Amino acid sequence: MSRPVDVSQPKGVNDEYVQQGVSENWNKELKVDLCDGRSVPRSSVGDVQGTFGPDWNLRWLIIPPRAITDQGIHKLEPYRETLLYLDVSDASITDDAVEFLKSFSSLRGLSLRRTKITSQALNSFRDFPSLVMLNLSGTQVKGKDIIRLCECPKLTRLILNDLPITDEDVTRLMDLPLTELGLERTRLSSKKIEEFRTTKPNCLIHY
Repeated sequence: MSRPVDVSQPKGVNDEYVQQGVSENWNKELKVDLCDGRSVPRSSVGDVQGTFGPDWNLRWLIIPPRAITDQGIHKLEPYRETLLYLDVSDASITDDAVEFLKSFSSLRGLSLRRTKITSQALNSFRDFPSLVMLNLSGTQVKGKDIIRLCECPKLTRLILNDLPITDEDVTRLMDLPLTELGLERTRLSSKKIEEFRTTKPNCLIHY
């Protein structure tokens, strides 16, 4: 099976954006390798298959900010069984895209940072069979609704920065097997953070 020779970062992709997305997630939980995917240049987003070829074992993919919509997400259909990590941060996608992605049975990491998804999307995450890492920072998800994530028992890395999360909301996450939790710029008190750390000493909390 052939695959493109050049898997380096294409021109036009922001270095800082890539560092925030991919470099933080090459770990044993996602089980991905730098050679198994790439960041797509904006000019190629409309033709993902043309960029990689439908037969490439594509395992990770980063889409540039504001370069894809719900309709564009459907073009990832050929990689339904192989894709392990997808970053669509800052994309103009909605809850409909999340509903479509739940059929990606191998997807272990998903970054939806600053997209247009709402609390309605939380109903879909329980149907992601392999999801262990999820970034919902800066979305329209309501703090009181994150309790629905407790229906995702495999989640170990959860990033909820820039969400209106309160002390009561985060208490509901203590039953998840979290090893990393992002709570920057939320409404949590320092007292609740310390309580969470005491309860889950093996969880790295960003606050």
